[in-house]
Amino acid sequence: APKFLKGPIPWDWIIAASNLGGKAVQVGLAIWRLSGVTKGPTVRLGNSETAALGVDRNAKSRALRALEKAGLITTARRPGRLPEVTIIPPPLCADVSLGLNRRTDRQPITVVQGHRTV
Repeated sequence: APKFLKGPIPWDWIIAASNLGGKAVQVGLAIWRLSGVTKGPTVRLGNSETAALGVDRNAKSRALRALEKAGLITTARRPGRLPEVTIIPPPLCADVSLGLNRRTDRQPITVVQGHRTV
């Protein structure tokens, strides 16, 4: 069966993920794909899901940490189990994309209850 990406996916979420660098946007799209398939915000993300996008397990781990730090996802990790990833609802992550460009300013962005603080 062909794989597909089910939307809508908030554009601000994609922009925020792409500003993180590395493989964050690829891992983010894999998370959104699984979310569409399972019809829920929480998914278990295996290495096979990201391998097709050119992401190895170490890059996947780094990308999950970056997405989590940016406030786009939460991750539950247990030894010997796939990470359980939950997409942060769009209203809570929408202001993240208004953050600082990673190439020109390295200040962290924190999202608290949908409000951006720097």
